[in-house]
Amino acid sequence: YALMLGKALREMGQPKQATYHLLDAVHSRRHRAESCGEMARAASDMGDRAAAGRLARTALGFEPENHQYRLLARQFSDA
Repeated sequence: YALMLGKALREMGQPKQATYHLLDAVHSRRHRAESCGEMARAASDMGDRAAAGRLARTALGFEPENHQYRLLARQFSDA
């Protein structure tokens, strides 16, 4: 539930609260990449492009063939 709650909070404009739940979700191997991707978006929402870039690259490292994570990492390639 941590991943779903984190995503919902981020989408509702509460990225800081979302991060707490996404950190819980990242401990699950099954949700690790998606949690990192969501944390990247939350970091971006909070204005931290450097953290967003690192998290996006981490998500891509977990799932290198995932097109969404490639786009996300490219979006923050300047950070």
